[in-house]
Amino acid sequence: MSDEHQSFIKSPRQLIVVVVLSFLVPITIIALLATLVSTTTRTGAGADSMSAEAVAERLQPVGRLEVADAGAPTASKSANGGTASAPAAAPQAAASAPAPAQPPAGAAAAASASAEGEKIYKATCGVCHDNGVAGAPKHGDAAAWKPRLEQGADLLVRHAIDGIRAMPPRGGNATLTDQQVHDAVVYMLAAVR
Repeated sequence: MSDEHQSFIKSPRQLIVVVVLSFLVPITIIALLATLVSTTTRTGAGADSMSAEAVAERLQPVGRLEVADAGAPTASKSANGGTASAPAAAPQAAASAPAPAQPPAGAAAAASASAEGEKIYKATCGVCHDNGVAGAPKHGDAAAWKPRLEQGADLLVRHAIDGIRAMPPRGGNATLTDQQVHDAVVYMLAAVR
């Protein structure tokens, strides 16, 4: 018989050397590759690759919120690039139009309060009272307002200022004055009387 199946490992010593080398060679190769990768200098998208000015520019806010008084004059761009305030432009328009008849002083104050009340209602109160959110009586719904009207307007104003049940104080707008809340309540009551 011939020896066709002969192994190159002929002793136990050779077997131990082959087993140890089969572990050491891949570990050595992996360690060398890890050293090569970690010692090279890389630049990428980060603070090290950007100048201080570029970093400061990227950190700028996207927008700005400016809170202004609702009755404050606004500035608009004029045709020549400058700004013209709205109140300054009003006298020019008033000079060309005939003056309307002036209502009595009490009626003017009531109309002003009504306009202010409507503005406050649309900006704050209408969020809940237009849709009846959380049980709020809908604007103009006389049946829903009837029990409240029987309590009296002064108590309704007090509830609007202090808050009641699901309604927060001042309808959730803490910047409203007592007079503004009063005007809004009067505006809402006028729709159901």
